[in-house]
Amino acid sequence: LILSMDVYRGTTFRSTRQVLVSAITTARGRALTNLYQTTHGVCYLAPNFIIFRGTSYSATSPYNETIGGNPAVTLTSEGGFFTCGSGSGIVFSQLSATTSNTGVITVIESGHTNETVSVNSLGTILW
Repeated sequence: LILSMDVYRGTTFRSTRQVLVSAITTARGRALTNLYQTTHGVCYLAPNFIIFRGTSYSATSPYNETIGGNPAVTLTSEGGFFTCGSGSGIVFSQLSATTSNTGVITVIESGHTNETVSVNSLGTILW
């Protein structure tokens, strides 16, 4: 039973990283294809990921798409750039999917080695 719980926690931890990468990839893809003729971005509002339209996150926007995250997992980013509200999230420009919001996002859960996901100015996602 103990081994099964460790395997389960490891799976949910890796799943959170996959959801993070998927949310960033989705926002990047929407900007690259110029969906709705606007920029697209993603930010973190614990424990959820928010994909939004436009140059910054707005809590009142009807176009926000919330993707549920795991409350047992914490995400941090250099300077808080990925956090909704305090930072601007990662915003990808139309057609080129480049971004000025670059840095490293760290996925943290007790009992696991931290995982990182980084985004560079070309919009490349490294994990």
